[in-house]
Amino acid sequence: MRRPFFSLACVALASCGAPPPPPPSVIVEATPTALCVGDEFRTDIRLDGRKSAAALSLVYAPPDPSAPPLMFRWSFSGAEVRVEDGDPSDDHLVVRTKGDRPLHVRLHVKNAKGGEADALTTIAITPLDGSGACPLTTQ
Repeated sequence: MRRPFFSLACVALASCGAPPPPPPSVIVEATPTALCVGDEFRTDIRLDGRKSAAALSLVYAPPDPSAPPLMFRWSFSGAEVRVEDGDPSDDHLVVRTKGDRPLHVRLHVKNAKGGEADALTTIAITPLDGSGACPLTTQ
């Protein structure tokens, strides 16, 4: 009767004892980082995760070109989004937003070892100036 209990305990402990897989390093670059209120899907927002790397690092190191490819998943909240170029599973894409509220952009990256990590950035909304013009110079 002890043998089945011992076997089950070993299986349970073995599955709990392994450390989690090492996470990737996730970097999101967004251009521009702000739009004027009422943009109405006119401005391209370029989102780029190509500087993300398979291994987590406290100091930026370029991705290793010989490393297995990363898996990407972009998601959005806060504002309506239209994907203009690319796919949410690509390492970079172009989107547009209505410009009625901030756009929160999340990039989820998974490496070949099963490690996963997220990065979040926000595209801010800037009010129009007193004359009703957009004060941002890079529109």
